[in-house]
Amino acid sequence: MVFASRLLQTAALPLITTTPLRAYALALTAHLVDTARAAAKAHLAHTLAHEVCPPELEDLSVGAYHRLIAYRAKCSAALRTKCKWPEATGAPSVLGMSELGEWTWFACRACVKHRGSDWSCRKLYCGCAAPWFQTFWDGLLMALCMTPHQDTLDKLESRLLYRLYEGAGGCSTCKAVVVEQIGMLMIVLKQAVDAVVSKVILSVL
Repeated sequence: MVFASRLLQTAALPLITTTPLRAYALALTAHLVDTARAAAKAHLAHTLAHEVCPPELEDLSVGAYHRLIAYRAKCSAALRTKCKWPEATGAPSVLGMSELGEWTWFACRACVKHRGSDWSCRKLYCGCAAPWFQTFWDGLLMALCMTPHQDTLDKLESRLLYRLYEGAGGCSTCKAVVVEQIGMLMIVLKQAVDAVVSKVILSVL
């Protein structure tokens, strides 16, 4: 039994990055909890609609597959919650940033339109964002909810990024820094997304 488990683990590990669903099925067959969790996390980078069902999956129980789907849903929900910045309180909590002034889409006086004349909003740390960035952020959140994995940020549609740069291009202040700052944001976001997802534990058995 131990020898069989080792064989299955040897077979599953290389598949985690290429065909994680197959690795997940093999790991569960051998009761390899850590390997199954690693495969489930890697599977988050793949969309369910385009995932090819491996034959090994046929041997799993409905409950095992349901737990995998529930895990994805929990990761999406966690990112949806963490990636929103509270109105009038500060930066997106997922970023862990204390000063919004570091980002042009929060600090630019020309692009950021505050709500009404409420003085509590009209300050640097209110959390209001430039409309062009809000549109980009909403699209980014939608992509992350479908595939809640840090690699999603490397696969952002060029259309989404084009609209971002096009929107910022109407402001000389933002145009001068947006490319550099978006690059910085992606680095921070990758780390943050991985940290959020890592806190969601898959119930394997």
